[in-house]
Amino acid sequence: MEPLGTLDDPKKFVKLLKNWENYPAGHIELPVKTEPFDHQRRGYKIATTIPNCGLFFDPGLGKTLVAIGVIGRRAQNAEVAKVLVLAPLSVLAVWDEEFEKHEQFSCHFGLHILDHSKVSDRIHIIKGLRETKNRLEIAVTNYDSLTKMEPALRSWKPDMIVADESQMFKNRKADRTKCMWRIGQLASYKLILTGTPVTESPLDFWAQYKFLDPTVFGKKYKNFEEQFAVKGGFGGFQVKRYKNLKRLSRQAYSIGYRVSKEDAIDLPPVTDMVRYCYLEKPSLKVYKEMEKERLTKFLGGPDADASIVLTALLRMQQITGGFLKREEGSYVNCGREKLGVLQEVLDEFPRYKKLVIFAKFKPELKAIKEVVEGTGRSVEELSGSTNTSKRKILRNNFQNKKDPEVLVVQVGAGGVGIDLFAADTGIFYSHESSFSKTMQAKGRLDRVGQAGDKVTFIHLLARGTIDETIYEALQKKLDLFELVMNKYLKKEESPSMSKKHTKKQKFERNRATPTEKEEQEMTERLKALKQDVEGIDEKDQFEEEGGKSKVAKKKGGKKKVAVQEEVVQEDANLITVKDLADELDVTPTVLRKKLRSMKIDKPSGRWEWPEDHPDLAKIRGLDEEEEEVEEAPKKKSKKKKPEPEPEPEPEEEEEDEEEDEEEDEDEEEDEEEDEEDEEDDWEEVDYEEMDKAELKELCQERDIHLSKKAKSAEMIEKLISWDNTKFEEDEAESEEDDE
Repeated sequence: MEPLGTLDDPKKFVKLLKNWENYPAGHIELPVKTEPFDHQRRGYKIATTIPNCGLFFDPGLGKTLVAIGVIGRRAQNAEVAKVLVLAPLSVLAVWDEEFEKHEQFSCHFGLHILDHSKVSDRIHIIKGLRETKNRLEIAVTNYDSLTKMEPALRSWKPDMIVADESQMFKNRKADRTKCMWRIGQLASYKLILTGTPVTESPLDFWAQYKFLDPTVFGKKYKNFEEQFAVKGGFGGFQVKRYKNLKRLSRQAYSIGYRVSKEDAIDLPPVTDMVRYCYLEKPSLKVYKEMEKERLTKFLGGPDADASIVLTALLRMQQITGGFLKREEGSYVNCGREKLGVLQEVLDEFPRYKKLVIFAKFKPELKAIKEVVEGTGRSVEELSGSTNTSKRKILRNNFQNKKDPEVLVVQVGAGGVGIDLFAADTGIFYSHESSFSKTMQAKGRLDRVGQAGDKVTFIHLLARGTIDETIYEALQKKLDLFELVMNKYLKKEESPSMSKKHTKKQKFERNRATPTEKEEQEMTERLKALKQDVEGIDEKDQFEEEGGKSKVAKKKGGKKKVAVQEEVVQEDANLITVKDLADELDVTPTVLRKKLRSMKIDKPSGRWEWPEDHPDLAKIRGLDEEEEEVEEAPKKKSKKKKPEPEPEPEPEEEEEDEEEDEEEDEDEEEDEEEDEEDEEDDWEEVDYEEMDKAELKELCQERDIHLSKKAKSAEMIEKLISWDNTKFEEDEAESEEDDE
């Protein structure tokens, strides 16, 4: 019998493979080290047979593994050398983990996860990628940055594009969708991945398929709409109903493979998935302050107490969820990053299915309900304040009636004693650190009576925070206290050899417990820090547990709250002074002085411009030699040892300089780091940014002996060693003085 893969009509092969139950899928080999399931093998075979394919797998069925296999096979066949993967921001880190877990390519490859806060950094990486023989380059970035990266991506010309969660560009009028169509024309191979290609109407298919393969539904939306929708109402513009849906489905799946949980008979009964958020600057600064003051300060040594550490972890976990409890019982809103990821997941989740969302803290429940209500779903809350009779009513309604469609459950209070198996998907917005409580919560869905026999849990984690540590402890059934102790003590003992050199961390040891006075001081510092960083209007942001607002006046609060109420967008929407300074290779201070001398206006009260602003051309035309002359004193000051003297500035400009630095505080990471370390005299220096001549000069200044052929890496290592030795000597002298 002729192998199916050699048929002249690929679409005929796809149809035959999907319907042939006895096809020997076990013989299909993927370039991955993980044993794939039967549906993954079939999806891989389909996607490597036709150039453009849609994999429509329910959440938890492993469509990312299939995509990795397809990329690897096409690279090994010399069909692709440049692959672009597009996904929501919350999924970028998942691609990194999935490649590490599954990839087993026979070719060399580079994986570039472009999750930088500045699009200019991402563009720089894309421009640095060059086509090389026998090497595959894979760039992974998010949809929100796509329009700004389009020129660089068009220049790069990817051979293959993978669109993860393709429903993100179902809106045919959106800029990102039009950008996807344009970029899609560059690639010879395309793959879309989603469990929900249709979230609002069957017409959602058109925009995704115009990217994937315009021949399926045609290039004109009007013709497509006439085939599958009946319009009427005022002016005849309203879609009244849909028609020819069987034909629509047949055409869509002619190059697509749909798999539901029920179809995947060899899938394990429970699947865990992770979605990430990234804390923005204000939230991250509060988190780092808490981590420093409440955890590392009292961690380590024989007197470390589990209760102190776990209390600190609790506060850090509250920050990642968006709320921090204060001593008097009210909560401060720290950010909406995780709520933004929850919004993404809800937008992807089928409207006809029930859903349970677990959370740990009371204010999270209220915020989650508001997000759910914003999607048009009915929602109820089950928490510690829900009495027994109401619990029974909620349980009966959720299990047997249409409403509520979503139940928000407090893990500690609603994780036991109630069946919720009407839902086959649960979201953990935040976790209990107790393994038994988490398993009890999962058991509300994963139990006898579960209609689908397959349950998926989606875990929302803040990247690089305690969320990941708690999740690791739960997955591996480890003791959280011991895990945290090991991680932080390891961090303390590790040598200071990171890319960006920082001073050695100094930890207070043998400290039993924080006093009440220290607790109160910490709370006041957090309050002041939060107000300084975000300008929170306490009238709107602080809330008593009983639901009443605590009114506190703050100058300028109203204006800043308007900004706070919006979900934080990427730093890349505007060109900032810091962006331009990096581009022109000068310091922000030098550039601001030049802007004042050129009498450049501040378009929005700050020096930041849209990309097409006419002033940018003037600024970018600055004379390079003049910039270098002005920049030289700044570079020299960086080389100075502890307590460098400030540059002399004209008195008339000093006040303006301070105002601008304060105004652009959120844009300049270097200035923020200086403020965080201002209690220390030790200067943080980025040796990686210095050229060889500067490194050599600094070594001579510090009497560091070098060989004649010393390389930059060797100089950096010696400079770091000198810094560490000097730091230890200063600490020893300080201790002697104290004695």
